[in-house]
Amino acid sequence: MLEERKVLKMGFMKGYGSQRNAAMHLGCSEALISKVVSRERDLAPDLMPKASKTHLIIGISVAEDATGYSCLSYIEGDRHPQTMIRRVEKEDAEADAALRKLPLMLLDKHTGADLTQEEREHATLTGWELCDRIRADLNLVAELDDRYQLGLVSYLTERKRPLAAAR
Repeated sequence: MLEERKVLKMGFMKGYGSQRNAAMHLGCSEALISKVVSRERDLAPDLMPKASKTHLIIGISVAEDATGYSCLSYIEGDRHPQTMIRRVEKEDAEADAALRKLPLMLLDKHTGADLTQEEREHATLTGWELCDRIRADLNLVAELDDRYQLGLVSYLTERKRPLAAAR
């Protein structure tokens, strides 16, 4: 039997209160939600955006499930905001350190064939560090929104965001 989608289940609980309420709000059966959580079925593509707009943790789970990208995954463990902020600071410092060398390395290099093995390895490492930073940032945003009800899902799903003029 496949492992259940724990993060999606948690998102349904946080966003809707129960799987029954999730089914009611999404316009599907409770049995379907149960099958989605237990990995017997996938969430229908037309339900993904609606569910994701309810809670960031649902969005993280849906995005990771759809893409398989680990940078879109939920970080388990201590999710206190102070811990999450420290994780972001750590990942940011590592990504920044890797990025600092990259511009000069890539100067006048247009394709992968132009890179030495060392340059290729550093560019790859930089990409990994950036992915780790994205994951930490995304999880901090989700935790802040969940804990303090900041309405960040609305901000993330706005189609057009006017620049500084609106602020």
